Amino acid sequence: MGYHIFMRASMFTIKASDVPMARAALRSARPDLPHNSLDDALAALGWEITFSPEGDVDGIDFVGEKYRADEDPLLAIAPFVEDGSYIEMQGEGGEMWRWAFRDGRLYELEAEIIWSETEIAAPVLTGKP
Repeated sequence: MGYHIFMRASMFTIKASDVPMARAALRSARPDLPHNSLDDALAALGWEITFSPEGDVDGIDFVGEKYRADEDPLLAIAPFVEDGSYIEMQGEGGEMWRWAFRDGRLYELEAEIIWSETEIAAPVLTGKP
């Protein structure tokens, strides 16, 4: 059982100088996790991060399958995530949301999809030359 979710898109950055503080914040929030590194701790929760050559976290991917309060670790590290970062998710029922980072806080934005109609004009064959 459980609710399946997957990541649709992301833009996610933690500066190299903030990685140790993000790791400490996550350790404080979740002492049960492995804390050899930030990526080890997040991997235990179904998140995979990538690093730039300079040591910045420059990407995140959800590699888990089911929802299990997946925003909780993100809330812990939010003060260290660069403004404008986001993670866009979709649930098995089609609903979409985005976790956005701004001013050291985590926000959840719900998607509203509006379908609009545009006629695609095609020539009508009348049989006349």
